[in-house]
Order: sequence, then structure tokens, then C-alpha cells
Amino acid sequence: MKTAIILLSAGLSKRYGGSRSKLLEPLGKRRVIDITINSLKHACPSGEIYLVSTPEFRKESALDLRWIEGGARRQDSARNGIISVEADRYLIHDAARPFISKQLVDRLLDALSSFDGVAPGLPVTDTLKRISNNSIFETPDRNEFVFVQTPQALKAESAKKAFQSVDWNVEYTDDLAVMEKAGFKTGIVEGEPENIKITRPEDLIRAKEIYKNFSKGFYDAND
Repeated sequence: MKTAIILLSAGLSKRYGGSRSKLLEPLGKRRVIDITINSLKHACPSGEIYLVSTPEFRKESALDLRWIEGGARRQDSARNGIISVEADRYLIHDAARPFISKQLVDRLLDALSSFDGVAPGLPVTDTLKRISNNSIFETPDRNEFVFVQTPQALKAESAKKAFQSVDWNVEYTDDLAVMEKAGFKTGIVEGEPENIKITRPEDLIRAKEIYKNFSKGFYDAND
């Protein structure tokens, strides 16, 4: 089966700040985007990687990858990738998550035998409160919730139908939300705490600590 990895990197890094993309920040001697790509190659060796980005990032990153132009929103970039690429299944991944393991990808792809779309999830350990104007009106059961990560695995046929049929004026914060809205069966597999998303400068500090162990076997110890 052909697996296409749609790597989303068209974001503007507004929450990160600074004058350039967070994906170009160094972890050791390598950039975040380079580590993400290398991790994906190890985790899914047969997958073909497609970079969905702005022309500016494509030029600045100087990556030798198949390229698809990104959209204004994350969901637009994901749809551009899905419409542009023919495959049997997609792995849609946020490029700002550099630490993807083979075990995680295997769990995702195996779960596609039962679902049209699946994502990694971590249990919620904090208490949740539902609020309105700073007033609490409900304490939901946290066991009914998970923190969702990427990559998210989708059956290609189902994904193409979903991404071209739902109301596109609605804001979808992840790919499974589109699949759910279109009526497809979606599920969760166990995520990984190390699979963090670099969103703010403090996330880069944590990422550097994770990278010290994650990079073993990938690069030289001094990298």
C-alpha cells in the first residue's frame, strides 16, 4: 500500500515570535524541520514525503522534497495535500513535532484496519472545567477526553471524500475533525509524551532535552 506523508509547514509561527520560522531553529547541529523529516523517514521508510508550505519557506529551508503550496489555514494546507497526492493512506503531520517513533506510526497504520481515520492521544491528567465569562458551570469527566497529537492516519479514499464534502467555512483544528464531520469512523491510539509540538520558545528548551535521547542511533553523539 502506498503511504503519502503530508508534512504541514505553512504556518506563520505567530505564537513562537521571532523573525523566522520555528522550523528553522536548531536542535543541536540540525534544524527542527530536518529532524522531523529524518524521524519520519525512520518511522515510515516506505512513505513518500510531501512538504506543504509557503514558497518563502520552501526557498529558505532549501529542502529537496516534493512540494505543495500551503493554504491560509491548517485545514486548507491539509486539503491541498490530500487533493494533490494519490495514495492508499495518508499520514498528515505537523512539521513542528520532530519526535516521531516507528512504534507510533505502526500503531496508527495498524488501526486503519478498524477506522477511516486515527490519531495519537494522551490521557488528560488535569481537572477540566467548562466556563462562560469566567464562571464555571460544569466539571466534565476527564476520562472522556484525550490530548490529540499528529501524525494522523487517514484512509485516502475516505479522506478525499471528507475534505471535499464538508462545510469549509467551519474551522477544523485537526484532520479527524473533518473526518468526523463527514460521518467517517475515527479512533485514537496511544500517543507519546515525547511527541511534543514546538509552539512557543519554551517548547524549544524542552525539545532540546528530548532530542538528547531521541537522537541516539540517528546521529553522532556530538550532533
